[in-house]
Amino acid sequence: MADRLRFSTAMSAGLEPVDEFMAFTPALGRTRYDVGHDVVTTQPGRAVRYPDDVAITGRWDDAIDARMVRLPLSVVERVAEERFGPLTQRLRFTGMTPTSRPLEDAWLRTAALVHEALSGPHPLADEPLLSTHLVQTVAWAALRAFPNTTTTLAHRAGPGLVGAAVVRRAMQFIEDHASLPITVTDIATAAGVDGRSLDAGFRRHLGCTPRTHLQWVRLTAARQDLQQTDPSGGATVAQVAHRWGFARVDRFVASFRDEFGVHPEDVLRN
Repeated sequence: MADRLRFSTAMSAGLEPVDEFMAFTPALGRTRYDVGHDVVTTQPGRAVRYPDDVAITGRWDDAIDARMVRLPLSVVERVAEERFGPLTQRLRFTGMTPTSRPLEDAWLRTAALVHEALSGPHPLADEPLLSTHLVQTVAWAALRAFPNTTTTLAHRAGPGLVGAAVVRRAMQFIEDHASLPITVTDIATAAGVDGRSLDAGFRRHLGCTPRTHLQWVRLTAARQDLQQTDPSGGATVAQVAHRWGFARVDRFVASFRDEFGVHPEDVLRN
């Protein structure tokens, strides 16, 4: 999902279409891409997407060090359907650069978080819940930052009406499978509706989203883990947070204190 590219000599290359979302951010060096009649240049700290539907040529004029994020388009489509409902056409990205600087900054922060989580001193790729959370976070950040065909979905009909019984089925599925890397699509399928309708049903009956409820269930499970864990064995709050899909320990601690009124470290010690 996150790679690092390093080139130390000037070079040029042709890149064929790929069935992936690919975006990179140079930390050092500049590049130039020819996409049909358009020319795209990059500079350190700015994000660029590789087009997935046309061949391009590129040239690196200097030494370059860049962070690359890659996701299968099928994964990004699934996240789009969770947010917007069934797509009437295949998802397609239509631009190589983010639509605004604030959205670009949000994308860069997300890419940095993923890179740190997967390539830091203690890589977290082996934590299934956390890996799923990171993939969903990156896919949603990509949909928000880079121009794509979901921007026209605001004109679609609203979600179908979901009753309390459907929401209860979804809640039960969450309770039974919270320890697994489930997605909103999985929850909606188990409840017999699409993701957008389920989201509307949760907001109507519970005042939150399915994703928020899933996080609350996992937060509660993390508290139980902390209560039942012997700290003398070397267990830490960070380990429990990562096991339950929380990438940022500081945010886990803040959410835990807001929900339970105590620091998770105190629960572990006691």
